[in-house]
Amino acid sequence: MQEINQFVADRISIKPEQVDGAIKLFQSGYSIPFISRYRKDHTGNLDEETLKLLYFRFSQFNILKSKKDLILKELDEKGELSDKIKKQIEGMKDEIILDDCCNVLRQWIDINSKKSYCDPIVDLILLQKNPPTEKEKYLHSFLNPENGVSSIDDILRDIHNNLVERLRFNLILRSIVRERMLSVADLISKVRRDFSNKRTKYEGFYNFRAKLKEITYQEFFMIKRGVQERVLSTSIQLYEEPTIHYIESKIIKNQDYPFLKEYLSAVRECYRKYIFPDLQDLVLKIIERRLEKKVVKEVSEKFYETLMIPGVGEVPVIGVIPAQKGSSKFAIIDAKGTLIDYHTIHPFFSQHLAQEARQILLDSIKKYEVKFIAVSNEQGAIEFQKFFNKILSEEKINEVYSVVINNVGSNSYPQSKAAGIEFPNLDSSVLYAVSIARKLQSTLGEFSRLNLSQIKINQFQQDVDQEKLSGEMDFQIRRFIAQSGVNINSASEFLLSFVPGLNPEIASSIKKHLEIYGTIKSREELKQIPKLSSQAFEESSGFLLITESENSLDNMFIHPDTYYIVKRISHSAEMSVKALIKNRDVLKRIDPKALEDDKLGIHTIRYIIDELINPSSDSRKKFKVPKFQKSVGSIDELKEGMIVEGVVSHITNFGVFVDIGLEQNALIHISEFPEDVFFIDPSDCISIGQIVRTSIVHIDREKNRINLSLKKHFNQPLNNTK
Repeated sequence: MQEINQFVADRISIKPEQVDGAIKLFQSGYSIPFISRYRKDHTGNLDEETLKLLYFRFSQFNILKSKKDLILKELDEKGELSDKIKKQIEGMKDEIILDDCCNVLRQWIDINSKKSYCDPIVDLILLQKNPPTEKEKYLHSFLNPENGVSSIDDILRDIHNNLVERLRFNLILRSIVRERMLSVADLISKVRRDFSNKRTKYEGFYNFRAKLKEITYQEFFMIKRGVQERVLSTSIQLYEEPTIHYIESKIIKNQDYPFLKEYLSAVRECYRKYIFPDLQDLVLKIIERRLEKKVVKEVSEKFYETLMIPGVGEVPVIGVIPAQKGSSKFAIIDAKGTLIDYHTIHPFFSQHLAQEARQILLDSIKKYEVKFIAVSNEQGAIEFQKFFNKILSEEKINEVYSVVINNVGSNSYPQSKAAGIEFPNLDSSVLYAVSIARKLQSTLGEFSRLNLSQIKINQFQQDVDQEKLSGEMDFQIRRFIAQSGVNINSASEFLLSFVPGLNPEIASSIKKHLEIYGTIKSREELKQIPKLSSQAFEESSGFLLITESENSLDNMFIHPDTYYIVKRISHSAEMSVKALIKNRDVLKRIDPKALEDDKLGIHTIRYIIDELINPSSDSRKKFKVPKFQKSVGSIDELKEGMIVEGVVSHITNFGVFVDIGLEQNALIHISEFPEDVFFIDPSDCISIGQIVRTSIVHIDREKNRINLSLKKHFNQPLNNTK
């Protein structure tokens, strides 16, 4: 355990005892969000991100150790395990490089079984030691005409071939070339002859060159796709002479030893014939892994931002999937997200069908007390929104809003496992409409029902390891739930399954308990739920909020196991727990050290006091409806200088795109951000889903482009918000 603690601690700059405490909790099956919030004393108050990195390093250590132990055992059994090789293997910290070295060493074991008369000379050369006698005399001692070694040239030829073969499996030489390739080599892509005169989406890579260390993930994965589709071919270019000189500077210790010429000749041939060709796939794997991490990180961060997009909450919503030339689905859900009715409408086929769609809308609003109409952002979404807005305006229905909703995720709901459970016999287009409506209620709630890897956030996420991607997105949902909590009485079975400590089986058991016994009124009642083990209760109870409980602590992020501390504070302050909550004056006078005992340390007690002073709550902002969405229907109605409101839909390094209610999004270039707002990346000061007030600075009707500015309106209050 000491070895693993030091390995992890050295890589994330924390104390070995903190690593030890966290690893013991990991090994006991506890999740990162639980450890971060409720086991602070065991880890020295490590936060979620540090614990996540610690867990990764812990897993990495175990994988590396297992592979190292296996190859060391193989080498030892074959009598090929030298102290030098053992030290090299034990010092490896990268799984891809370790795998490559293991393959090389296994090949070496097979080849090294063939002994040669010139092995002693080669051993001497590799050690860069002088022979015991003058060079020519030393070589003469190996002449053996009976075995075909009749001249010095024969010996030198055999030495050269033996050296090349030995150097081919030299881990140090391979490491030198590998690092050289990663730092200075170029990746080159060329169009294949069959496509040289054809236009494809890969035209930008028909004659492309970039430094491996500088290539972007967009460039790399586009090239990879082009290679897979046999449009492109690739190669790595590393200038040979500078590389040979670089290798010499790294491996030659004695410039005067007699076999220097032979050694360098073998190095040159080995590099050209074996090492450089052998390492190309390995280097591309390393680069791909680096870039894959960037994609996964970017998707993960944007996914979390998407979860932060505020929903309208528990109100009835109509979900609409527009189809101008076909049947458009129209689904109504109640405040809990349950499907209560659905229709097919054709508002643009004829006047009669338009009137029929109008009546369906009005009847649904009246009958089900609908508050929002969610229109999926398909082709024709704007026309449908204008159709609905016109009806709402004519009928003077001012408390119902139509909103165009991004269909990311919802379009995959009909194929999800959740859809098969919830609506086994329902048409897929109706399922889609239901998902759009529920997404407006709560993005988090709807995403918990989906196959996470099918939620398209980045166009290159399909190019990365889907298991890693899903795992990262899963972590972000759990992280979000850990920060915002879940109302156990209203959350769906699917959302409950993401609560730390719970799983789909336990979540199903909770919903069945609710169906039989009704509302859960205390955290203590959770212990009566079948399949909720003591550890599952311990881990999940602090994240399950019960608004209906008479105990105020049951609706806070204070763990039931620590309620006794709150009662001690309440008793010493001579006031009720309810009166104690948010009573800053009283709570600030509490000495945390005086409350320490054999169960709880200073970190947890400080957390409890902070939570009492400022109870955690849902970090999502309130939903707002941009004024702009009801006022303009096409780019022709816009004018430069006009003030518009919209929703940030996408963030890039050069600016942000804003949905202003038209088919095309508008761009706020970074040059149009306020000069007094400091940022490195636009995401530092603005987020996906944020409502922004902007002014139009340029309209290009021919290219259908709209440019906006934030300079005069950043952080100004919005109009007509709800």
